[in-house]
Amino acid sequence: MIKSVQRYILTLLIGAGITFVFHAVFLKNLQINTEEVYLIPSYVINILLAFLILILINFLQKRFFDYLGFVFIAGSLLKFGAYFIFIHPKFKIDDHITTIEASSFLVPYFVCLAIEVYFVSEILNNKS
Repeated sequence: MIKSVQRYILTLLIGAGITFVFHAVFLKNLQINTEEVYLIPSYVINILLAFLILILINFLQKRFFDYLGFVFIAGSLLKFGAYFIFIHPKFKIDDHITTIEASSFLVPYFVCLAIEVYFVSEILNNKS
């Protein structure tokens, strides 16, 4: 379990880290301040929650294998809940959410989701 946790951490940090760099450079080229679109909090929230979801699924895989899909979906709901609690209100201050603002959450969400799907499918395939 320790090695799989290390793989989760390493893959999440590398995948999200590379994406963050490209995302930040892209925004800088558009002359958009990453602090204005809450880029760092978006990545931190998504990485932490993805890590927690993967750890929870790994922990529950032996006792509650049949329910892992529900845990995975609940994790996605948790991520969107965190977005609506912490980030969305800051974007709604001007009553308008731009594409850039939306992408500052959605890009790390989908990157972390892809990594989660990979590891969850690995867990599910190892059980079969």
